[in-house]
Amino acid sequence: MKTNSDQSSNAEALSPSVPHHPTSPTVSRSPKFARWLWLTIGITAGCANTSPPDDDDASDHSTPLIGDDDATHGNTPPEGDDDATSSADDGDGDGVSTEEGDCNDENPLVNPSATEVCDGIDSDCDGIIEGEDKDRDGFSREWCQSEWIGMSRGDCNDKNTTVYPGASDSSGDGIDADCGGTDGPDPHVGLGENSFTTIQAALDAAHDGETVWVGPGTYLEHELTMGGKAIVLISTEGATETTIKGGRIGTVILFVDGESEESTLDGFTLTGGNASYNCREDGACKYWGGGIFISRSNPTLKWLTLFKNYATDQGGGIYFDSTTSSLYQTDMTWNNALDGGGMYLYSSDPTIEQVVLEKNSASKTGGGIGMDVSNPTINTVTLKNNSAAWRGAGMDLSFSNPIISDTLLIGNEAAYDGGGAYFSRSNPHFTLSRFIGNIAGINGGGMFLFASNPSMDQMVVTENYADFSGGGLFMDEASPRMNQTVVAGNYAGYEGGGFCLKNSAPITQNSVIAYNSGEGYNIYNQTPDVLSQWRYNNLYQPESGKNLSGVVPDDTNLTAEPKFLIEPIFLENNSVWRFDDFHLSIDSPLVDAGAPDAVDPDGSRADIGLYGGPDADDWDSDRDGFNAYFWSGTIDDAPEGFNQALYDKDDGNSTIH
Repeated sequence: MKTNSDQSSNAEALSPSVPHHPTSPTVSRSPKFARWLWLTIGITAGCANTSPPDDDDASDHSTPLIGDDDATHGNTPPEGDDDATSSADDGDGDGVSTEEGDCNDENPLVNPSATEVCDGIDSDCDGIIEGEDKDRDGFSREWCQSEWIGMSRGDCNDKNTTVYPGASDSSGDGIDADCGGTDGPDPHVGLGENSFTTIQAALDAAHDGETVWVGPGTYLEHELTMGGKAIVLISTEGATETTIKGGRIGTVILFVDGESEESTLDGFTLTGGNASYNCREDGACKYWGGGIFISRSNPTLKWLTLFKNYATDQGGGIYFDSTTSSLYQTDMTWNNALDGGGMYLYSSDPTIEQVVLEKNSASKTGGGIGMDVSNPTINTVTLKNNSAAWRGAGMDLSFSNPIISDTLLIGNEAAYDGGGAYFSRSNPHFTLSRFIGNIAGINGGGMFLFASNPSMDQMVVTENYADFSGGGLFMDEASPRMNQTVVAGNYAGYEGGGFCLKNSAPITQNSVIAYNSGEGYNIYNQTPDVLSQWRYNNLYQPESGKNLSGVVPDDTNLTAEPKFLIEPIFLENNSVWRFDDFHLSIDSPLVDAGAPDAVDPDGSRADIGLYGGPDADDWDSDRDGFNAYFWSGTIDDAPEGFNQALYDKDDGNSTIH
């Protein structure tokens, strides 16, 4: 997409910090680069496809931290877009006019869909300032999940000092004084003399529609159950102050009695769970779900921390079976299982949003997430520094077709295949997601595809490492579709720093596969008789490296230097290229060089690469409410009709817009 001004310099961090909920520890470790395992296992011609042993004794591997990132996105309509709300109605350019409910049309971070934070501002325009205690009874109406708020939540009448969770409540006065949902005493825990002494006792006493408030403290309980009732079990001070310890006796909480989405678990740390002998809907029984086990139920889970839970079989943190439940705003760290150290999904289609899975481990597959025959919706999820002693350290998919967006897989490590992810007979759909700094002991540093055909739009695959083949991607009998994606700066010890293909036919368009290093080619096709499709891509390798083997792209593809705005740096010690920004320079040959039927947001022919195509302005990696600018050059080079003030000039730093 052509711009109107001269080029100027602008640095954008590729991998900003991953925000953590208050309970998540943060550990930084230096990158571990290629360990040359291939020297000891024997080299065969072409891409290796070594089958690892099916043992549970493989040693865990530490995972490096190679940059941090997180992603979400919004759609900020540019000036001049016929579909956008006019500037007269939408003064701050956030896509919502005052007529549509914007209560401050001079602040783009304030609108009905904005995220509420503890800043004294009604960001989501619901008439409530989260964290505010108007009646000074020590309880705010809504708690906005901030470390500094230091206040209990749950006040259902913030104008009456006698109304708050745990207050004395008389029947027949028309006042729900204890905020439990009825006119009369409702069960609560840890909030006063009238409180139940255990959470299970309060759940047993509660009825459909009631809220069970739990005060701060540590509760030694396991195998908690709501008994199929529509109950809200919620803490007044959140997960940082309210812990349920399973004592390594059994699963901490069970949802197995047909609980609905109205059955809610909100604001707890669950730890010390050791999976009970739980049974699925199909009648199979094993030790599944250390922290939470869900079967035939659809609860809502949010604002949780699952820490150091264990399952002998699958689902160290959570096991999902036959469910469409929802999981929001949750941290899962240091959980462990045979498969699915963080969570495991079986025949389930849950919604998973704003979840961080970090430092979970599997003694076999799926350090962060494992799934089988499942189709979840995953959005704004970070899988970081998880490990698997076999494959799929970040996620391991089998016969599953999830929809995945705004998701980051960073620093995960598998002893064998699929450092970031392993797909077996699965067809996930990825958008706006990144694979950064993942490691595979054999093949597929970023991802390993077996008999899988995922679609990948607007993806970043960079700084991934395979000791043998397929630094970015290893494909075996796979036909993925890739569009507007960058695969750059990856490393393979033997073949295919970017791609290694075996009996595979990827369809790649408008993408950049460049600057991938190692002992072999940028793109290596072991079976050149299996034809892949390459249209309007940039397939480039510096003179010091080898570019293509077994791949014959047509003349719509470019092999010229892409000319990114910030030139990559070659790290001699690690033999890899490092990138800070994938915006194109104004004189890049990739500008307006994409497929003729694809257009950029300004209506011009699409650029090749990350910031090309109709959704090029959807990136908001630093989650500051401002989408990254999409044009070539710097933010000052905005095309006619586009207001640069509405875009982020540094999408790697939430303090810079």
